[in-house]
Amino acid sequence: PWDEILQLRRRCRLRPSSHSALPSTFSSTSMFSSFKHGFSLIEMLVVLGIFTVITGVVIADLPSFRDKTILELVGQEIAVTIRQAQSYGVGTRSFSNAFPSHGVYLNEAGSLTLFADGNANNKFDTGSACGTVGTECIELYNLPGGVSRIFLKNCSSIASCIGAPSIIAPLNIVFQRPKLDAVFVNGSGVTQSFTHVGIIIQSNRDNKKRCQVIRVLSTGQIIAEAFVDSSTCL
Repeated sequence: PWDEILQLRRRCRLRPSSHSALPSTFSSTSMFSSFKHGFSLIEMLVVLGIFTVITGVVIADLPSFRDKTILELVGQEIAVTIRQAQSYGVGTRSFSNAFPSHGVYLNEAGSLTLFADGNANNKFDTGSACGTVGTECIELYNLPGGVSRIFLKNCSSIASCIGAPSIIAPLNIVFQRPKLDAVFVNGSGVTQSFTHVGIIIQSNRDNKKRCQVIRVLSTGQIIAEAFVDSSTCL
C-alpha cells in the first residue's frame, strides 16, 4: 500500500499546475492598457478652435464666391447665345420656311433675345411670345437675381470697357450668311460703324465693384473676359 501511495504522490507532483498555462507576461492590468490613450480636453478645444476659424473664413467668403460664380455663368451664357446666333446665321437653319439672318437683341431691361430676322430689316421685331407664330423670337434669356442690367460700350479692350456706357440700348447684333462678321444695328434699324462692342454685366452686391465683360468684334470674334474688380466698374 505504501508503494501505491508514493506513486500517486509522484504523479501529482509531475502534473502541471493550472496556472502554468498562462503566459509569463500576463498581468491583471494588461487587458485595460489599450483604454488608457485618448484626447485630452486641451486637444479637443484646439481642434474645435481650428474648425471654427476655418468655418468662419468659408462663410465670410461665400457671398463673394457666389457673386463671382453667377457673373461667370451669365457671361458664358451670353457668349454662347451670341455664338449660337452666329452659327444659325452662317448655317442653313430654317425659320418659317426660309433661311434668314439670325441675331441677338439686347435691351435696357437686361434681357437677351435670340431671334431670326424674318423680314430682313437687320433688327428684332418684338411680336408675340417666343416660339409662337408671327414672332421672330427664338429664345429669351433674362438676367438672374444678383446681376444688374446689361450695359453696352464701344470698346477695343477690357480696360476701355470700364466706365460709363457709350452705347444706348437697345442694340442688335446680326450675322448674315455667308459671312461670320457681326453687324451692329441700333433699335431704329440704323447700322453702326463699331469695330468692338463690350457687353458689360455687373453684380448688384459687393458695392457693384465686380463686372463681367463680353466683347464682340465686327470680324465675328466673341471674347468672354475674366471678371474685373474695380472701384469704378461702371
